[in-house]
Amino acid sequence: MTTAPQDPKNDNTATPQGKGRPAPRRPRKRGRRVLLAAMAPLLLGALVLTPAAANAATPATPVAEDKETSMTAASGTMAASYTRGFNVHNLTSEPITVSKLELNAGFPGGRPDVGHVLQPGHSDRWELEWLFASNWNSATVSYNLGNGTEARLGMRIDPLIGVPSFPFSSAGGNFELKFSGTDAYILNAPGTVRDIPASLAQAQAQVLKDLCMKSSAATCKFTATKQEKIQGPEHQVGHTYNNPTNMTSRKTVSGQDTVGVSDSLGVGVKVGTTLFGVIDAEISAQYNHEWTKQHTFSESVEADVPPFGSVWLSASEPMIRDTGNFTITMGNTTWHLKDVYFDSPDASGHGSWTLHGPEGTTVVSQQPGSAPVEVR
Repeated sequence: MTTAPQDPKNDNTATPQGKGRPAPRRPRKRGRRVLLAAMAPLLLGALVLTPAAANAATPATPVAEDKETSMTAASGTMAASYTRGFNVHNLTSEPITVSKLELNAGFPGGRPDVGHVLQPGHSDRWELEWLFASNWNSATVSYNLGNGTEARLGMRIDPLIGVPSFPFSSAGGNFELKFSGTDAYILNAPGTVRDIPASLAQAQAQVLKDLCMKSSAATCKFTATKQEKIQGPEHQVGHTYNNPTNMTSRKTVSGQDTVGVSDSLGVGVKVGTTLFGVIDAEISAQYNHEWTKQHTFSESVEADVPPFGSVWLSASEPMIRDTGNFTITMGNTTWHLKDVYFDSPDASGHGSWTLHGPEGTTVVSQQPGSAPVEVR
């Protein structure tokens, strides 16, 4: 017997039963399988909290610098990776040094290494990698505080919700630790005072630069104690003029001398900086005048110059010297810097000008209104 070919589009027939009527087959579960396949990612997402969701659920204040960095877990499997930052601030009176690292985390953006020096008033940034649901998420950093004293800081990121914390810490000697969120502060003992006299000008300069010019961690106050008028250092102004002939020659010798603010420590206080504003405000209040930030003095003379002679001008300009003391506070420490002075040009005065030349050089005339020019 020959059977007719079945329609490939309709395969829902079975062998004849009973009276020869075909019984319908059970429909295949193709639709159910498609539905389950589509729902699988949703079910998996409901069971596993992703890093993005963990970050959104974190109740702690977020660290602005936290960022996504990579997609490879320490085990080699794929897992979303972010960083969480910790800041360590040196509020002591001396530099401190990273002495030991116990690392159980990655640092995608780099980190300070053993031997790194952290100056007073400055901070180190430790950016730890957070791998979701991984134990690769902690570090212990030790700082040498001097004289065999050490501070240890444990840093950890919660593996599930990504919250950074300092789970443990210690500081030896006369030091203490304070914390605010992801910021750790290393301080001297309360009431620490450092007196630096004028005879230690280099030490004064270093403290002033580190705490009042390069850092915003300290509060700097200047108290004026004395003001006096002085003459600045003598120096050449303008060019040298030559008489290349074998006869006396008349030359016009002139120069312009622009003078700004200087100080006893050589730190170079610049106009517009916070430190300049602190000093200027105190001088204005104490002596009822503002600093003259810059002034140009000038002189011009006609001189008879002997044969083959050379002449030039030098000047010592009028200055106002303001002397005072700095009080600097940071954390638990106070510095006293004694007898620091600042010189600024006295625009109301006249410079002391000298014409230098060989014997026989004479001044014929000079700029009206200026002090007599000495010939030397």
